[in-house]
Amino acid sequence: MFGMLVLGAALAGCCCCSWLPPRSVGEALARTAVAAGPCRPGERCEAGGIALTVHGVTRAPEILGALPAPGKVFLLVNVTLQNSSRSRASYSPAFFRMTDSSGGVSTSVAAAPPAELGSGELRPGEHVTGNLAFEVEARAEGLLLWYEPPELVGCEPLRVTIVP
Repeated sequence: MFGMLVLGAALAGCCCCSWLPPRSVGEALARTAVAAGPCRPGERCEAGGIALTVHGVTRAPEILGALPAPGKVFLLVNVTLQNSSRSRASYSPAFFRMTDSSGGVSTSVAAAPPAELGSGELRPGEHVTGNLAFEVEARAEGLLLWYEPPELVGCEPLRVTIVP
């Protein structure tokens, strides 16, 4: 039975899980980078054949005419996602969340300025770039962006330290 579980996980592509051996040197390095801590904006984070790069983070007083709740601000995050080695990789703003050092969690808000990151599927080698928006506490510290698509469930999510 255990062998079936390992085989099933391997076929599902969960190559970033610590109990499975790496398939390549690059994969082993990607696991080490994720395990060592979050990436920083401008760095390419990769795990499980999916890569994430945060290009920039800016504060926004409003988004498409909408104002944040009192005591909160909007953060706009520009990202690129790439399918570096999977047969398919789905993407969506719903796969992102932002946490702060006090334990607060924010999910992406309904709308971001163009070009907004949409939802879809990437074939091997394809990439997509777009904006995400989060509503966070104005005084939030220790912000961390998490990306966990279904393909990485059970594995280490990609994480990027956010400094607005």
